[in-house]
Amino acid sequence: MEEDNPTLNSYFPNKEEWELYLGKFNVRKIKNVYDKSFVQKMKRYYSTYGFNMILYEDQKKRLDMILEELNKAQ
Repeated sequence: MEEDNPTLNSYFPNKEEWELYLGKFNVRKIKNVYDKSFVQKMKRYYSTYGFNMILYEDQKKRLDMILEELNKAQ
């Protein structure tokens, strides 16, 4: 079952690392409305489910791509 539903600890060693990663997303600077709502949804899920929330590989890749775009824009 763990492979079917990877949680945050599949990508981050502890919740502090995840919170640092999530803190890098300045939602106001995201231009694409779908990316903006996706990041907001991830933050909302985290506040609801905590470090045990499920994060699929494609969701992690999308977050990485959004963060890369944000870093390019600066």
